[in-house]
Amino acid sequence: MQKNLKTSSRDKDELINVKIFVCGVCHLVQLFHDKTNNDFYDDYFLPSSWKFQPHLHQQINDFIEKKGTESSYLEIGCNDGLAISLLMDAGAKRIYGIEPSKDMSGRAQKAGFNVLNCYMNKENVNSIYDKFGTHDFIFSRHVLEHIDDPKAFFVFNCNVIKE
Repeated sequence: MQKNLKTSSRDKDELINVKIFVCGVCHLVQLFHDKTNNDFYDDYFLPSSWKFQPHLHQQINDFIEKKGTESSYLEIGCNDGLAISLLMDAGAKRIYGIEPSKDMSGRAQKAGFNVLNCYMNKENVNSIYDKFGTHDFIFSRHVLEHIDDPKAFFVFNCNVIKE
């Protein structure tokens, strides 16, 4: 698997060996690789705004319909802030993001979004809580398949969701 875009033809390929696992019960496809998530996703570069996502507008409308514009939203793995932007366009006022990629979180921050450059993990959950508090609605898109320990990921989310 290619990790990053090349900036010139002289750049070396950085290929990552991955293993693909499929859950026999729920059919979740999950990636495992030799590098830690931190090594792999710190400089990951694939903006959400480049991807064809015809379902995203309907998802945002569903979120607003269920939780309203006054609720607090947290997107884990917010990339360049595309969903945050659409939530803002739909009238949501309190929207936050977590993004491990320096490039993507930087793009989101530059666009004026409240985004932390970190992972949702044991080391960061308290600082995420201190910075953003708790939220009415937490969501992630195209993230779970990259999480090495999904159970722990959900436990960390419980620390920042309102009861």
